[in-house]
Amino acid sequence: MKYKFKLKGLKTPPGTISIQALKDLVDTVIESSERGLRLAIQGESVKPGVIPGWLARSLDFTVTGLEKGSTTIVLDAPELGQTAAEQITQQDLWYSKPTPEDTAITLLSRSVHDAVSGNVESIAYDKGVLDGLLSFESFFKSYGDKLVVQALSRPSEKFSLSCNELEQVRRLKTETPEPVALIISGQFDLIHHSRRKFQLLLSSGQVIPGTIDPEILN
Repeated sequence: MKYKFKLKGLKTPPGTISIQALKDLVDTVIESSERGLRLAIQGESVKPGVIPGWLARSLDFTVTGLEKGSTTIVLDAPELGQTAAEQITQQDLWYSKPTPEDTAITLLSRSVHDAVSGNVESIAYDKGVLDGLLSFESFFKSYGDKLVVQALSRPSEKFSLSCNELEQVRRLKTETPEPVALIISGQFDLIHHSRRKFQLLLSSGQVIPGTIDPEILN
């Protein structure tokens, strides 16, 4: 899938970008895309350890050119059906998996849209994803004013980021409560051993989905 990253306010001439600015932008795009994709497939945006092969392949973007106007970086992002087919085809009772046509930038787009609009019911971000989006702030302070991203054939994936949008993201992060440890009494209504997931039915009728941390319980 071909994307255009249009940068406004760069200090270099139109159609150019400094190596350091390009490096900072690429590092930030990859990190924030990784977190959104991990959240969509693994249920948490930040995990320690070696990056899985499917994730590395999904983040292997290819820069195909620079265009003038405001400096525009053209790049290709692989579709998840090619890089993470097994991960996205696994059935999940609680989450909507990405489609084979989605890319890692598709997930980044959803995270930005929901975070900037203040959608508190969204499953497209957690605190790790919000931190990833806020890391764009150093790029804007050092190099440019605004980033506009669009997929040439998918208008719905277009999004923009600047310090103004990041203020809304920061406010959302501040309002998001910290995780807390609770003791909950209920009945195991459903257990998926191979997926390490379960469903807890409370006496009130409320259903709570959960996942088992393999480092705690095998």
